[in-house]
Parts: sequence; C-alpha cells; structure tokens
Amino acid sequence: WGKGVAKDYERAMVAYKVAVEGGDALSQCQISYVYLTGLGVAVNHQQVRPWLEKAAAQDDPYAINALGAMYFQGKGVTPSWRSALALSKRAIELGYPRAVEHMQTLTVAIQEADPPHGPASGHPR
Repeated sequence: WGKGVAKDYERAMVAYKVAVEGGDALSQCQISYVYLTGLGVAVNHQQVRPWLEKAAAQDDPYAINALGAMYFQGKGVTPSWRSALALSKRAIELGYPRAVEHMQTLTVAIQEADPPHGPASGHPR
C-alpha cells in the first residue's frame, strides 16, 4: 500500500494477483478492497464478492465479515439479513473484533425495521 514508496495501484494489483494464484487469503481480501474502493480500477461490486468468497472459504474472518456487510447492504449480492447475521456470527467465532460491532449494527437495524407488532417492508430477511 505504498509504505515507504510511491503508491502504484496497478503494480500492487499485479502483485496481489500473483499471490492469489497460491491461494493467499490476505491478497484475495486486498483485491476485493481494490474493487470496492476503486483504487486504480473502476469500482466493481461484482468483482468484490468472488474474491471475498475465496478468502472466506479459507476461514479468513475479515472476508467473512465483509461478505456479511455486503449482504446487509445489498452491494453486489441480493440483500439478506439472515446471511449477514450468519456471516457476522462466524467472523465473531473466528475472533474478529470488528464483527462484534457489525453484529450490533445489524441487530439494531433489524429491530428498528421489524418491530414486535409486525414486519417492516423494504429489506428481505
């Protein structure tokens, strides 16, 4: 990420792609982040998901939590609170501290949208 040298996102992407050929979960997450933020490439949520899924398949807690966020927000995937909650729970089980915050946010959002007197419309569960 340009520590000590000029940032060169194109070269970084080449390096990440070499590393992912060996199945490196961190590089898979980095590629997903590049597509999510548009660092040196066009923002492309459809490219974020497959890279996160590859890292998540290796039990990378960051990737699992990020997939949960995608399902909650509906970016690049069909929105699903159930999937978001399940993924956040798994990231917590793997010891990822930010997943706890994510789970709290999800819980509040669900409670606000689905009060005890009946479901709110708008977000699939």
